[in-house]
Order: sequence, then C-alpha cells, then structure tokens
Amino acid sequence: MRVRVPLEFGMSFHKPTFYAFMQEHPEIDLTVGFEDRTVDLDRENYDLAVRITSQDWGGLSHIKFGETTVCLFARPSYLEKRGPITEPCDLKDHDLLHYGADRRATWAVDYAGKKAEIDF
Repeated sequence: MRVRVPLEFGMSFHKPTFYAFMQEHPEIDLTVGFEDRTVDLDRENYDLAVRITSQDWGGLSHIKFGETTVCLFARPSYLEKRGPITEPCDLKDHDLLHYGADRRATWAVDYAGKKAEIDF
C-alpha cells in the first residue's frame, strides 16, 4: 500500500500510527511518502493520499476526518518596527514566511466573523 501525506502533518501526527499499522499488519507492504505536494493518485500509483484542503476533488472518493485552524503570529518587536496589523489587508505591507515550494497568491481569511481574500 502506497500512501502520501503532507510532511509536517504526517511526521507530527501520523508517524506513530503508520508504525503501529506496520507492526499489526506485517503482511501489508506499507510505503509512506511525506511530501507537501498534491500527487496524482492514478499516474503516480498511490493508493491513498491525505490532503489538507477545502477544495472539492470531484470524482475522487474522500472522507473528511478532521478540521484545522490556521493562525497568523507576529513577535511584538516585529510589530513595533513594522506597525500593527488591524485588518487582513494590512498583511500586504508585512513580511510573510511562506511554507513549502508553492507561494499562495491569494489567502482566504476569516476575521471578526467576516470573510476576506488577500492577494499577494
């Protein structure tokens, strides 16, 4: 069985689960790839992929097994130098640390009960 999971999510939360599965089912050859890219299950010959997304994947069978919240953080000393962030659009004027190879061009945020999209 070939499985692909996002790197940090898989290493932080699922590595023990995969190890336990291998111990309980030695007859199954489990290969787990930890990588932050979307794989094509058919073309890349994967049996299962864990994806952290709100995107609908059309014809793929899927099960939602959790939710997560993304938060933005800044050090007080940074905010003293660069100014406060009071609205989502203020983020455009600040340094952002992007995770992974793909930089997101648009961020969807929920702030004070309102939804907003910020283009970078």
